[in-house]
Amino acid sequence: MTRFVKVFAVCLVLVSLSSACNKQKTTVINNITSPTAPTPSPPTIKVDAVSVSTPALTVTLNACPATIAFTATVYGAGVTQTVTWEKVGGGEFKSSGSAATLEINTVGTYIVTAAATQNADVTGSVTVTAIGNCGGGPTPGPTPGPTPPGPGPTPPGPTPTPTPIPIPAPNCSLSVSPTSIQVGQHATLVWSHSGGTTSVVASGATDFTGSKPLTGSQSVSPAAITSYTIVCANNAGATVTRNATLTVTQVPPALSVSPNFLQFQLGGAGCTATGSRTFAVSSNQSVSLSVNTTYATLSVSSLPAGQNQQVSVSPGNTAGVASVTVTSGGETKTVTLQFDACVSQPACPTTGINYSPPGGTAYVNRNTTVSLNPISPWPSNCQVIWGTNKPSVLKVLGADAVYQICDASGNNCTWYYAGKNAVITGVYPGTADITAQVITIGTDGKWRIVSGGSVSHTWTVTNPPSAGLLAEDMSLPRYHDLGYVSQVIIR
Repeated sequence: MTRFVKVFAVCLVLVSLSSACNKQKTTVINNITSPTAPTPSPPTIKVDAVSVSTPALTVTLNACPATIAFTATVYGAGVTQTVTWEKVGGGEFKSSGSAATLEINTVGTYIVTAAATQNADVTGSVTVTAIGNCGGGPTPGPTPGPTPPGPGPTPPGPTPTPTPIPIPAPNCSLSVSPTSIQVGQHATLVWSHSGGTTSVVASGATDFTGSKPLTGSQSVSPAAITSYTIVCANNAGATVTRNATLTVTQVPPALSVSPNFLQFQLGGAGCTATGSRTFAVSSNQSVSLSVNTTYATLSVSSLPAGQNQQVSVSPGNTAGVASVTVTSGGETKTVTLQFDACVSQPACPTTGINYSPPGGTAYVNRNTTVSLNPISPWPSNCQVIWGTNKPSVLKVLGADAVYQICDASGNNCTWYYAGKNAVITGVYPGTADITAQVITIGTDGKWRIVSGGSVSHTWTVTNPPSAGLLAEDMSLPRYHDLGYVSQVIIR
């Protein structure tokens, strides 16, 4: 028997060695025929947060068992919606993927936690409180835990208080650009989130309130400094508040008046009063006006904010200098008023007006110079303009100067050739009159016709002689042609 055991042991050793050799041989063959392929790099996975949601954070036990549903959501890059569930508290807990249910029969606090399977350190949790009782009877006490096996019966110990698992807060931001504007300008609010946020509610201003998209922007234009607020929340019931303040400054007043000087001619013997005159006021704020004299009145004493608002100044009968003070937003402008007394000017001559040559022959396309005969004294406020009654036959080609002549009211002004010398030229054979008319300048700087001070002579226009240019054609000055001047009408 002993010999049989020894032989059996030797055989076992030989069989083991043979098996090892065969395994060694197989491994070598595999290494030769099937080289190991390179292991591919795993995809990048980044788990940011896990949130757990449930329909209600407080459950009333009207009938037992009560079933509570939970849903887990994983946020991040390359994540899967797979989690590991845990709970603290009694009840029957069932889970499948990202969903779980808890059946409870007793009041108390239950904490359900989900951990991402790709990163168990990232978790989310929700706490549910059960109140009331089942079927209206007395509220049952806590369910005792199972009694561990032992040598004898062990009384149940107190239920340990669960350690709360922190709920992850949503991550969101709010900013305003620019941070300071003037009244009437605009700024832009921008808000965004980086995961886990399920709602954004705005408050703090009438132009930025209520539910908002999770990410967005809005233009605002408040009239005063304003603080804008958003409250971000997630499914776990956690919230976070973000604020942004926009500073608003008042626009500095922009006051202008135009013109800032008004001159008035008072009425009297030989003088025509100029009447009321106006100036314009522009400001982005309300305006007040006052005049520092009793011999001028303003059409208004105040104006709203606006551009180019007209203010009328009416003169009295007193000569002198006064001013209008215009104030807006702490800024002041002044309009100077000058009232000139009537000063009689020398009268312009109305008789003895004549010019040379006093009519005669004029040639087509040839110039003739006519000159006013001297009159002494000739006041400096007097002048002569030249005109024709038939510009299609004979026209005024030029003069010493041109003057703008207005009607008695200073309106309807027309340009005329003027001066003591004029140049006429024939246009077409026929007869026409050339008139010299006296004019005078008024205290308002405008020229007007003097009634009665004129003289007219008749000219015959013919074709020039065939002998060629006349000597006077070569010696006459060259004038700029301003066009035809119609017949002078004495007013």
